[in-house]
Amino acid sequence: MIKKLIFLLLGSLAWAHADVIVISLNAAPFNEQDQTGDRLKDSYGNDLDDSFVASLGYFDNNFSPNSENIGDWRNNWVSFTQSLIVDTNPPFAEPRFNLEAEFLSDGTSSDNADAVFSGQSAWLWVYNEQDAFAPGAEWFLGRVESWMFPEPPEPGCTDCPGEFPTQWAVSNFSTETPIWGRQSSYEGGGFNFTSEDFTLQTYVVIPEPGSLFLMLAAFSAASLLLYRRKGAAQ
Repeated sequence: MIKKLIFLLLGSLAWAHADVIVISLNAAPFNEQDQTGDRLKDSYGNDLDDSFVASLGYFDNNFSPNSENIGDWRNNWVSFTQSLIVDTNPPFAEPRFNLEAEFLSDGTSSDNADAVFSGQSAWLWVYNEQDAFAPGAEWFLGRVESWMFPEPPEPGCTDCPGEFPTQWAVSNFSTETPIWGRQSSYEGGGFNFTSEDFTLQTYVVIPEPGSLFLMLAAFSAASLLLYRRKGAAQ
């Protein structure tokens, strides 16, 4: 009798949570030894830390983000879920993040019940400040073409369609050029101070005068060196 009651209880719990679908996007910590995982860096090539937020969401009102409307991004951003960048046990551990929330049967998120995400293009926005004009603001904004929030599951779904669960990763990036920042060798808008390729790199939104001077000086030095090499070759 007791076994039967336990069985019925477990069955009822499974049914109650059958329509809970999880959508996730993650970045795995980089392993120096076997060179696997994701390298997450800022514009200077430093590891991202917990001053940065990774946010999964979409832009409302048919807003199309670009370098000319950066001041309006935060006003049109709708977050499905977000998390601080995690850097456990520094300086030995590499930064990582795992964005995860329940996609509910009404198309909303367990982290945001005020917006319907079904059918929207999903974006990854990594930032330390959403305000484009804040000193030191750095961003990465990009997406993979296949990243779309699916139609919500049927209530009580026990055999949901193939798009569930929806699991995305930073490693999904291939030849996509981000709107802002850099992924591998594909570069979007913004300013940076390194030439190395990383899995994901935030770029400065509006450089401070001192940083801009250093960047211009480095560019001038590189141009002068290239000019001298061409002169020597002739």
